[in-house]
Amino acid sequence: RDQRQLSMTPGLLAHTVSFLSCDFAVAFLPASYFRCRFRSSDGERLAITAPLCVAVGAFALSLFADHCGTWLRLLAVAAAQAASIAILWPWRWRLVGGLLGLSAAALTKAHESEHTLAGGCALAVAAAAIAAAPAAASLAAMALERPAAASASIAAVAVCASHGSAVWRAVRHLLLVEEVGLAHASARRVLGADSLETHLSTLALTTLHCQLALGQLGVTYVKAAQQRKNRLLLAGGGAAGGPPQLSAADFGRHALRFMAVVGLPYLAQRTAVESINAHLERTFLHRLTYSLSVQLVLADGESPRRHGPLEPSRNSLGTFSEPSRSCFSWSSTSG
Repeated sequence: RDQRQLSMTPGLLAHTVSFLSCDFAVAFLPASYFRCRFRSSDGERLAITAPLCVAVGAFALSLFADHCGTWLRLLAVAAAQAASIAILWPWRWRLVGGLLGLSAAALTKAHESEHTLAGGCALAVAAAAIAAAPAAASLAAMALERPAAASASIAAVAVCASHGSAVWRAVRHLLLVEEVGLAHASARRVLGADSLETHLSTLALTTLHCQLALGQLGVTYVKAAQQRKNRLLLAGGGAAGGPPQLSAADFGRHALRFMAVVGLPYLAQRTAVESINAHLERTFLHRLTYSLSVQLVLADGESPRRHGPLEPSRNSLGTFSEPSRSCFSWSSTSG
């Protein structure tokens, strides 16, 4: 029986890893789960949420399947997500959702024509302008009511703009701008520009959707947990004392209901989504390490160039086997 269980374990792990590596788990599930967590309102019906989740997930899957992801396609998925939420809001937000939907459709074809790319960006800018119009009007009215504060703000912006180089130097010292740029250049040299864009855009798609959705899930869990803790006041007689308004048995039943309805689903969702994100990150790091080992460490010294991807090496592990044996024999005799 123990041998049968041990033989089943590698097969189960292999199927799990295979599922985590497929396009369905990398693109469809994170995008659809994000849309499920971020609904247009608390009263959004499941009959509306479910088709939108499937549509957004299928849209992301069609763009990122077969390692075809790009940064423009990531923007298209983001526009589709925003459109699926804004289209359910009233008044001007429906116009914003429609424009974002057209922008997402245009960005998917941006590689075919520059006019399509310009049109998609223009639709996105128009949607952002319509969405930000009330906020801009409020800021203008506030500036008219408080001219001194408005003048100070304009002066601060002008000073920052005139000393843009100093601001940029400060940002470079405070943040890891140079380090990130160096890491990106090194990875681009090893993997190549197209392959690196595909890996990074796919990793960004999965990470953004997973982590933002898990953040919203965590906020919901904290609120529910705080409501459960507040019931302790009822079990203790309230803030002003007095007889208990909730018995210990009722509080225990409420705690069990909380674990069944909130706690266990929270653990299941967090485990599944974090597994997808972590596996994709490890896959990218392993791919980068493999390319670095094969194309740089085993290179023969003639193929690497200063710029651009490295060419395949003509060496193998057997090339370095003789020095390894000599070092081992030297250390054994010297000991």
